[in-house]
Amino acid sequence: MALVKCPECGRERVSDTAEACPDCGYNVRAHYERVKEENEKRLEEEEKTDTEKEQASKEEQPSKEEKTSEEERVLNAEKESEEEKTLEKETASKEESISERQNERMESVRYLENGFQIQQKDIILMSVLGIITILLLVGIVCYTNIKASNSEKQKYCYIPSVEIKDNSSEQEFLEAILKCKVQHKELDYIIKMDFKYDEDKRKKLRKVLRENYEKRIEEITDEYNGTLEYSITDIEKSMENDTIFFTLIEKYYDKGDYQWCFYTYLENFSKTYIEDCSYYIVKTLYPKTFSEGIKEQLASVGVIEWGEDGKETLNEVITYINSTPEGSDAYASLISDARKQLDEKNKETGENKRSASKKRSPAIGMTAEEVLESTWGRPQKINKTTYSWGTTEQWCYSGYRYIYFDNGTVSSISE
Repeated sequence: MALVKCPECGRERVSDTAEACPDCGYNVRAHYERVKEENEKRLEEEEKTDTEKEQASKEEQPSKEEKTSEEERVLNAEKESEEEKTLEKETASKEESISERQNERMESVRYLENGFQIQQKDIILMSVLGIITILLLVGIVCYTNIKASNSEKQKYCYIPSVEIKDNSSEQEFLEAILKCKVQHKELDYIIKMDFKYDEDKRKKLRKVLRENYEKRIEEITDEYNGTLEYSITDIEKSMENDTIFFTLIEKYYDKGDYQWCFYTYLENFSKTYIEDCSYYIVKTLYPKTFSEGIKEQLASVGVIEWGEDGKETLNEVITYINSTPEGSDAYASLISDARKQLDEKNKETGENKRSASKKRSPAIGMTAEEVLESTWGRPQKINKTTYSWGTTEQWCYSGYRYIYFDNGTVSSISE
């Protein structure tokens, strides 16, 4: 292989084996093969012509060969030598051109190989960077989801530990259990009412909450070394069913309002003395509910209640007292005082009672003053709550009767 000049367009350093010139498309290989063939044909013709001339010369002048001098032979030898040298030069030139073209081709191959290797390295590097970027994004998303999930669990499922100072105190133990139960019910209600979660998400959060609650109960139980009249299962079940009433009694108990503690127990648990788990919990957590609550309830008869309402309340208290192991003897003087107060109040308000039939029953839209003048009269208890948009009141009457006010106007009545 050799590098030659394109005979068509004159481009330098074109391989004599190239089938097409890069510039003009001329078939260089075919051209130089033709040239080679023409040269070889020309040489053959020249050799043939020379041979024929020699033969003719020998035939025509046979004597000339004999007379050929030493000088002619030398000249012929020199001529042949020069022709051989010329042929060798041409051959060497062709070989050199072929070698140069081979070298160029090898350089092109090496250049392409190097370029491919560089491109391959770039592709590998970009792939690695892409994988790292994807992993980082996945990690960020996972971290964000885990952080959000942990935040949700911290907000909706966390039940703090409850410390018991005296590990043998039934009261502290039941207080801790009730506190965990109240927190569990409140958080469980919040999860169920949070509409931004679907049902599957709610189930998962409630499951975590339940696990945390059971863990706290187990911790409290492990710390307690006293005795219990009922099993943990019975205590939890009773608290589960009547959580709202236990917390209501606790609210009145903390205020020292033992009358309403006893009234709440009487209206929501049992109107007679029954040794069940609910009684055990109230007796243990709020011991003054019965000892002081009965006394205050009897003392209120004829003071805040009279007429049929007062009589009904007094009969309820006496019914409960008679069902206790102590019986009515333990409260004989208090019952007698209550009856006297009720009779005196009834005599004092006899005219009002006679005209009660003329009074209206409570109705939606009445004001507080109108309700006081109604057949229901003054309530036993008023619970008031203030919000950003106004106030609500709950007026509590005997016999499970309630009147609800929104901003001073009756909004609903429960009988």
